[in-house]
Amino acid sequence: MAQGNEDVAKFYCTKHSWRGKYKRVFSIGTKAITTYNPNTHEVTNQWCYNEFVGIAPSPKASNEFIITMKKGRKTQQMTYSTEFRPEVLTRTLMFSPLFCEKPRNETDKRFDAAKFHWDEAKVKVLLVVRRYGVSQVDITGHTLTDYKYKDIEYMAKVADHPGAFVVAAGGFGRLQLGTGALVVSSIIDFFTFAVCPPYSETTEAEKFDMVLELISGLGRTVFKLFQHPSLAIVKAAGLIMKAIIEEGTPEMAKKMQDLALAEGALPRHLHTSLFTASSDNRLLTHRSEVNS
Repeated sequence: MAQGNEDVAKFYCTKHSWRGKYKRVFSIGTKAITTYNPNTHEVTNQWCYNEFVGIAPSPKASNEFIITMKKGRKTQQMTYSTEFRPEVLTRTLMFSPLFCEKPRNETDKRFDAAKFHWDEAKVKVLLVVRRYGVSQVDITGHTLTDYKYKDIEYMAKVADHPGAFVVAAGGFGRLQLGTGALVVSSIIDFFTFAVCPPYSETTEAEKFDMVLELISGLGRTVFKLFQHPSLAIVKAAGLIMKAIIEEGTPEMAKKMQDLALAEGALPRHLHTSLFTASSDNRLLTHRSEVNS
């Protein structure tokens, strides 16, 4: 048994063998992989990472994965299935530097990069491509964020920023690695010029109504903008919300009011107004405008 091994994550799985199928708890620990009998909680197998070769998805079924471990001079494979396969693969591969297959410096690829902050400042970072995802690391070597492959929706180039790209991860199309705020700001600007005075005076009535309907259809996504770290985006979202309530149909206004209650919009703005500490005059001006 691996001394000092602590379970990090456990998943219900089914072990497949020529003898049949067996229910198991697949446990990922700090020093070893352990399987338990779910009925008796007895350990059925354990492999320390220094004898663990690797883990990979099975090509036979979308819920199966295969683990490979050393057995003397040879290797042995076992197949399991679970509805949590992406999580099992990710959690296990996070310990891949400890595997006996390859040393760490042959698996991690490091790239110098710069992250675009919400205020368009650039911060030097390292992007480390690992087996389970991409890590954003600061200049001291501290991991700031892990973008796990299972959570990445897509990656795309940014046309007006040569060499820049965005990573949409974590659900809701959230954009990461630095040009996210710029993309959101551009979209918000479009909506602002379309439906907010004085710019909206040049918008045709039919298109004006169509854009308002599209925005109100976004529902809770609109309210998530009020939690954005860029107060310029928060301010623009407030102007758009005002346009929906004042110019939209009664149904639109009621929907926004219901969502405002559900999202706790007023307490959030009150908290921002009373407790945001900064000596930046721009921040104070934005804060007063947002909460007015």
